Amino acid sequence: MTQTNQPTWDDVYKKTPAERLPWYYAELDPDFARALEAIDGPTKRVLDVGSGPGTQAIALAERGFDVVGVDIAPTAVEYAQVRAREHGVQVDFKVDDILETSLHGPFDYIIDRGVFHTFMPPSRAPYVHTTYQLLRPDGYMLLKCFSHQQPGTDGPFRFSPSQLEEYFAPYFDIISIEDSVFHGSYPHVKALFAILQRR
Repeated sequence: MTQTNQPTWDDVYKKTPAERLPWYYAELDPDFARALEAIDGPTKRVLDVGSGPGTQAIALAERGFDVVGVDIAPTAVEYAQVRAREHGVQVDFKVDDILETSLHGPFDYIIDRGVFHTFMPPSRAPYVHTTYQLLRPDGYMLLKCFSHQQPGTDGPFRFSPSQLEEYFAPYFDIISIEDSVFHGSYPHVKALFAILQRR
């Protein structure tokens, strides 16, 4: 149950300029870029879950992908829409709660750069099932989350490769899970980058 005295994601975007948020990264995340180049599928409809300021969605649109970017924070979506216009690209940004989504697939790819690791345990299985339903058969999910190797307890939840497998293996083939870092305002945050393929 959400505590009403806790700040919402929209509060975060209202109070802090997007460029100063720790997850802000102006370019396409290098892990996503390498994975998409390696997969090089014939179709390119992408869902960016938790698109925030829209940097990843815009970078994908600039590369020719057909992108839908969703975030639970209306302020983030408004910011992303402005940035897309400034970059001269078309991205379908919309407010959406992925756990109670109004989206309809199928998508060829889903990218998650820091959403799954924010969920409390009861929300994780529903998230996995929802993303499974939104992907086409054999579609790919590219997931980046905090690693269990990241020291401390501040910020989102940490995951080990075996924990990711436990959540996603019922619906996805685990192509790879590799050590990485989060590129952003706080460099060298230890991450896991997973490539998952829907069955």
